[in-house]
Amino acid sequence: REELSHGSRYDRFICVSDTDRDWLLRHKSRIQIDVIGNGVDLDAFPFRSLTGPPRGIYFIGWFMNRQNCIGLDFFLQSVWPGLKSRGCDFIVVGKDLDQPRREELARQGIRYLGFLDTPNLVREVHNRILVVPLRSGSGTRLKILEAMSMGNPVISTAIGIEGIRAEDGRHYLRAETGNEFQQAVHRLMFESDQASAIVANARDLVAHEYE
Repeated sequence: REELSHGSRYDRFICVSDTDRDWLLRHKSRIQIDVIGNGVDLDAFPFRSLTGPPRGIYFIGWFMNRQNCIGLDFFLQSVWPGLKSRGCDFIVVGKDLDQPRREELARQGIRYLGFLDTPNLVREVHNRILVVPLRSGSGTRLKILEAMSMGNPVISTAIGIEGIRAEDGRHYLRAETGNEFQQAVHRLMFESDQASAIVANARDLVAHEYE
């Protein structure tokens, strides 16, 4: 809204993906835009290959961003019931989650860890599947690049993966509906060859494209 409403106030805009740049240019063709792609520190998020089935799933986000609250709500309502019945372990990481949602996580048997610095985050989420069930938003999700760097498989909506040059089935698994997320988690948990291949391909992607 800021860019479209007040574009004339600025000499130049910076976007983090070609997708965002192209969207802005369709609506405001005369503005000047540079694309500065995001990246990941491979040393801060060291790779560990899968040594067995992932030990659970995790969701991470700053909950002052409404898109993260909407994504978490969708996951709790449409995905988690089917995974909970299979004994899946789920943790939620991120700042500023409101009290009603914290209480709901506790009722559902989900651990909420709040904000974690990088070393503690790496320790807690190692060998877990990152779920990115976002329904709205823009830009690039650094958490996806970080997960790929660490060797954590990723399941994401098309919106969640937007701006990252990743291929469904090669670098991550795409899911949009609750049933698709459940199936994708099941595949990564119990089809070890596919999970290992996705993890290795994703690590190569970030090492060559996003370091």
